Order: sequence, then structure tokens, then C-alpha cells
Amino acid sequence: MAKQTSVNNSPATGVVAIFDLMTFMELHGWVVLEDSDGTTHEADVPANGHQVTSSGAGAGGLQNSNAWFRIREPNGNVNPLSGGIAREWIFQADSASNWRQWNVWHSALDGFIGGAPTATVPPTATDQIQIFDRANDLFPVDNTYRWHMVLYDVAEDGVYPFYAYSAINGTGLCITLIMQESLQAGSYPALVGTRAAPTSGEPDPALYCCSYNASGINFTVSGSTQGWQATTTAPVQHWYAMNNSNGATQAYTQIQGAVLMYNQASSHIGVPANTALADGLGVNPLSGEDQLFPVYMARPAGLSTNVIGKGMTSHIRISGVDRTYPSTATIAGERWTYTNSVSGNGGGILLPFEDGTAPLT
Repeated sequence: MAKQTSVNNSPATGVVAIFDLMTFMELHGWVVLEDSDGTTHEADVPANGHQVTSSGAGAGGLQNSNAWFRIREPNGNVNPLSGGIAREWIFQADSASNWRQWNVWHSALDGFIGGAPTATVPPTATDQIQIFDRANDLFPVDNTYRWHMVLYDVAEDGVYPFYAYSAINGTGLCITLIMQESLQAGSYPALVGTRAAPTSGEPDPALYCCSYNASGINFTVSGSTQGWQATTTAPVQHWYAMNNSNGATQAYTQIQGAVLMYNQASSHIGVPANTALADGLGVNPLSGEDQLFPVYMARPAGLSTNVIGKGMTSHIRISGVDRTYPSTATIAGERWTYTNSVSGNGGGILLPFEDGTAPLT
């Protein structure tokens, strides 16, 4: 596992932020397969090179109506143009020149090899989800935030995690989050069969999120929406096979988080209503360090359908101490930054950050 970072950036627009994310991911092994500047579509970037070469407007720019690119996680064992086992994302700029608004799609398995892609229309995937709709803002107001990007360039059970998130200047509030998170090995049932045709076990030990929440990322405990989510309209998603006997039905659904506690009153493990973790455990009494905990991701019974336990986050943490950005926690040389303070609702959420560097506001 090697953590790669580009933090404390100050992009002028959402276009610059997305273009910087694309180039950062490419630098560390991700592959742009197709792109378009809104006028010209390049169908084979690995062979012919980028059509999108800048964050500007006009020819070769991403700051054009309906410009888009398709990017795939590192995986040398498949043909990048034929889809396969690697996860893919598509980012598409707004059609009305609002550069804070983006379409974002994700494919966990099949790849974006369908449809009839053009300069303004991206390809499709049989298992795709539109994880964000450009009818909504994905970014804060221009020139008002820091932009942090972190990825791990070695696969974790086949998943390549990445995190891109904003911090508002002055307040530090994190309101944009784009991520692909891996799950801790051993926290989910081992896969039997293949990802395309699972017999049993977990076919996709990953979480996906692309969201904007003006109130900040939080850890909510509220009725049917209990658990960790970025917003109520664009929460963390996960991919699963509804029918593990043949893997015929693939789908995405919302997934949320729970602090694993035994609730004696109801005799089950879950999120006891109105139970705060923040300030409940404090710092480590021996070392004085903040105590950080992974989050168990699940669809709790309050969501009624597809109730399922997913697994433990590999890199996202919550804390026993209620702190705010730009506070950090460093354990064994690895650094996280607090992204929000939600007193009484599970403590601050921590995302990976550059080791040895202080977040700027």
C-alpha cells in the first residue's frame, strides 16, 4: 500500500478541481479510456492521446458544455477498452456552463462499453449508476475552498481507494466528497466464485460516494436514515449481487454506517438511538492520542429493504473525540484530517491526508 497525495490545492472552479483529479489519478496508474471536449470525441485515449488536455475552454478543454471523460482504476489484466473487472467512473460537465454542476456515473464491474458515445454523450454500462446529477451543485462557490486528493496505488482486495474532498476557506467545512473506499479484509464474507458470477460472499468490497452537502459530511443517527452518509439525497452507495446463486441481478443501493455496539435492550448489534460516541471515549489514556475507529457499513433495519451488513471501512475513521478541521490525527506515521464536527452524532469523520502536512484553511 502506497498513499499518494495532492492536498491544500486552491482550484479556481469545479472544472479545475475535476481536471486536477483526473490528472492526479492518471499520474498514479488510473487510465483515461475516452474523453471529449464537448465538440470532439476521442474513443481510444490510450492509443491516440487525450482530446481533453486542459481545464480551459475551447478546443481540448474540459470547461465546455457536455465535455466528459471515462477513467478506469489500475488493472493490467484486462483490456481497458473492453470493460471487465476494473471499476470505472465517468465525469461530465454541465450543459449550461455551470461549472459547479456535474454528471457522475460509476460502473463496478461491466465497464462503460455500451451505448453510442459522441462528443456530448458518454457511453453506458449495464451495471452503471448515476451517482451524481448535474441538476445539483457538486462544488462550493468558486475560489472559496481547498481541494484535497488522496489515493492508494496498490489494490486492496482488488479495490483502488481514492478520496477527493473540499474544505471551505475559513470554516474548513467539508461539503464535497468523491470517493471509492475499500473494506477491511476479514470484515466481510470471502467471495466464492467470481465477481461476475458470485456463488456466495462479497462480490465488491467497496463503497462509492459523490456528494455535496452544504452542512458538511456527518454521522447522523435519525430514524430510518441512521448511519454515516454524505447527504440524504446522495448517500454512500454500494454494489451487490441480489441473487448470488447466479449473479444475474446486479444493482446499487444506499449503504450507511453504524458504530458496532451491543444494545442490551433490543439484544442486537446496531446503532442505539441518540447514543453519542463523540466525547464518550476521549483520548487514549496511556498515549494521549485520539482514538480512531473504522466504521461498520450496513443497511440497518430502519431502511426496510435489502437489510445487509457490508463490512468495515479501510481508511475512513470516526473518533472518540469531537474535533473539527483542520485538526489532524496521526497514528503509526499515517495522518488523517477531521472533516466535520457533529456533536452527539458519532464524532468527527476523518479522511486520509498527507503524512506530515497540516491542512490549510
